[in-house]
Amino acid sequence: MMPKVNKEPKIVIIFGAGFSVSSGVPSQDGLLKGLNEFYEKSGTIEEQNNWKSFVKFFQDTICKNVDGFKIEDIFTIFDKCISENEAFKGKSTDDIRLANKYLLKCLQSYIAEISKNNFENKNYSYSNYFELAKIIIDKRTKYNSEDRIALVCLNWDDYFERVLTLVQRSNVPYQKTLLDYCTYDDSFSNNNKYTPSILKKTKGLINLKLLKPHGSVNWGYCPNCGRLYVSLGSKIRKKYECIKYCNKKYGKTMLDSVMITPTFLKDIGNQHLVNIWQNIGIELTEATKVVFIGYSLRPEDFYFRFQLLKNIDKDTEITVFDYINSADSSETKKYKLEVEKKFENYFQTHKKPSVYIDGWEKHIKDIESIFP
Repeated sequence: MMPKVNKEPKIVIIFGAGFSVSSGVPSQDGLLKGLNEFYEKSGTIEEQNNWKSFVKFFQDTICKNVDGFKIEDIFTIFDKCISENEAFKGKSTDDIRLANKYLLKCLQSYIAEISKNNFENKNYSYSNYFELAKIIIDKRTKYNSEDRIALVCLNWDDYFERVLTLVQRSNVPYQKTLLDYCTYDDSFSNNNKYTPSILKKTKGLINLKLLKPHGSVNWGYCPNCGRLYVSLGSKIRKKYECIKYCNKKYGKTMLDSVMITPTFLKDIGNQHLVNIWQNIGIELTEATKVVFIGYSLRPEDFYFRFQLLKNIDKDTEITVFDYINSADSSETKKYKLEVEKKFENYFQTHKKPSVYIDGWEKHIKDIESIFP
């Protein structure tokens, strides 16, 4: 029998797709339809041309109706062909790589634009996100040098990052509490005031760990020098180049999207993602409490599910916030039992998971009470 290890209290909050739905960020279902409608009338000329190029590839190889297709299916085709150097219906691997690049660029700009607009207009459930962000920032600030909180976001959008940053910047007591992506990141700014994530703690700042193992729409990776640019503003779209380094040495050097696709064939070879995945394992190993918000243990998340199973021990307390849109009490009760059984069977911790199925927004105070 393994000896029991007494851990310092630590909470890890895991945000799944259900967490972003309330912000108006589109869900995975119907993404291609949303993209098609968006680029019919919005986006830059370059983005619209990229979308047209992808649609042409799609119609030439798969079917004529983009709207009715699931994005995970098209990414499965792309990922398999690229990883195995395989052609598809007359299209070479190079053709597929280019179509994949067009789709990722368009997807990145689309989600970033919606996230920005909904944040700036305070649409949807903005007040709930703001209240939750304030609790998290406040707790992290009070813990100061004690490493008691880590956030893991499996979504591409940057909506909650914007809210967290607003809370941090607009409240004097919180201005030393900064987001930490757990890798060496950079910014587009030339004022030399930006502190890379992994240096924040050593510079006397309070770091709030935000780990995004699937990448983010506000990231750009330079394939030449390996730098990761991060921005919460419009520069991630308007200046998608290595403007601080490689542009000056070699001329225009475009950045790549960092977005891991929703398929079983995940490529996390990017060094920044390797760092992030490693840190997730460490955070989960240290966790005394893990909170899932809008996360359903989807099968295609097998790599992340492995991390959960490997690193969460039997003494960890698990809380789940899920949602079912139903007024039928029997249906609601049945769904709650299904969620309880799913998480209980998967983790088999000593204490049964606490499960809420009426959304996280009604339970912000319950979430606050979970903090050590």
